[in-house]
Parts: sequence; structure tokens; C-alpha cells
Amino acid sequence: MSRAWLAAWLLAVAGAAAVPTAVAADEGPAYPRLAAMAPQVLARGPQATLPAHLARVLGLSDKGPVPVRQAVQRHAGDVHVFNVLEPGAHAVVLMRVGEASARTEAFLLDAQGALLRAVRYEGGGEAQDLPAADAAKAYGREAQFWLDISTHRP
Repeated sequence: MSRAWLAAWLLAVAGAAAVPTAVAADEGPAYPRLAAMAPQVLARGPQATLPAHLARVLGLSDKGPVPVRQAVQRHAGDVHVFNVLEPGAHAVVLMRVGEASARTEAFLLDAQGALLRAVRYEGGGEAQDLPAADAAKAYGREAQFWLDISTHRP
């Protein structure tokens, strides 16, 4: 999936004028504009699966991998993944994977873009919940990454 194509359809759902360059302070821990991208990813993103261990840790399934639609971007040594659970479960899992370190941060969001849970693990190892302050900060960075893409900013 090309960056231009991804930006175009994310922009189409969010609307160029409706998405400012920074998240409004009154949105607090929820990013509704980020959550608004989920239907586009669900409609146009390629099929994939959320790994079984991550699905289990996040409480999404104890039966194995979970089907998702996703958008994927590489940037500055990280792979950013926007996963939307199928079929239309309205849950979103954002992931940031360090290509060199294999460190993964995963963020489970509700339908309004509020952070429900944040975990970190390395190389498929045991996942650990991020402390609240670290989770909020890491989620804010990841949310901003996707909001920047939706507004064509690198």
C-alpha cells in the first residue's frame, strides 16, 4: 500500500478541513478523529491477522489469531500498523514495532478512540502493561503519527 494512496483515503474519511494539524486539547485521552479512520481501513485495508498471543493479552480472543483489516506504514525504523477487527467489531489495535529491536507497543482502543489498554513486548516475549503515564505518552505519539498521515504530513 503506497503512502500516497493511504493518505488519500484516510483524508477522504476525515476531511481535509476537519482534521487540524494537532489533536485538540479538549479531546483528552480519546482521539475521535483517529477512530473515524477505522471504517476506511476496514473497507479498504488488506486482510491480516492479529497475532494469537497479542489477541489473548488484549482480551480479544483466546482461540488464536484474530482477523483484521489493516494499514501499514514504515517510518524511521518503525513499522506502524492500524488494525481494525473484523467483522466490524469497532475495536482498533494500533501497533508500533521497532524493526531493529523487535520491540512492540500495542494499543487497544474503543470505538471513540479512547485508550483501553497498552502493552509492550519484545520478540514475541511476555507482554507487560505500560504504566498509565507511559501508556498515555506512547499512545499520544502513535495517534499523532496516524493523524499526520491523514493530513498528508510526513
